[in-house]
Amino acid sequence: MLTDSPSEEKSQTVEKHYLYLKNLTEKGIVLMAGRTTNNDESTFGIVILKTETESDA
Repeated sequence: MLTDSPSEEKSQTVEKHYLYLKNLTEKGIVLMAGRTTNNDESTFGIVILKTETESDA
C-alpha cells in the first residue's frame, strides 16, 4: 500500500484502479472494496464481487 507520497505514475495507476472499481460498483458487480487498517507491509486491499461464474470474477 502507498504510505508515502506516490510518484506521478503510481498516482495515475491508482486513479485508473479507482475508476475501474467505481464503474463495477455502479454496475452492481463490486459489493464492497477497501483495505486493511494496517499501515505497514502487511496491509492489503480486498474486493468482494458478485458474478454469475468464477471466471467472470
